[in-house]
Amino acid sequence: LSSSELYLIRQWIATGAIDSGACNTSNCDTNSYTFSGTIAPLMQSNCVGCHYAASSPGGSLTDYSSIMNAAVNGKLIGDISHLTSYNAMPLGGTMLQDCQITQVKKWVAAGAPDN
Repeated sequence: LSSSELYLIRQWIATGAIDSGACNTSNCDTNSYTFSGTIAPLMQSNCVGCHYAASSPGGSLTDYSSIMNAAVNGKLIGDISHLTSYNAMPLGGTMLQDCQITQVKKWVAAGAPDN
């Protein structure tokens, strides 16, 4: 394995080795998109492994303020949707499920509330 692949595995383990893939799709509800119940856990399981501090590449995604800032400036949706001129996230990982991306989009459209 390359050093970047080993790094990704270490980060995955450090964040709880959560399977964010197909096993979780049956529990996804696009009508559920609160920060505390949906967005924060989604960031914790898919983003915080790399985005754990302000000094991290791309900045921190560990708390409401940092996640809200990424949402408001459009970077969060651009990155997780793999839009052109954005960084496809999770880096080196599988794209989030459509349902999860929809949840984030709905949360952002609702004003990215701290709920």
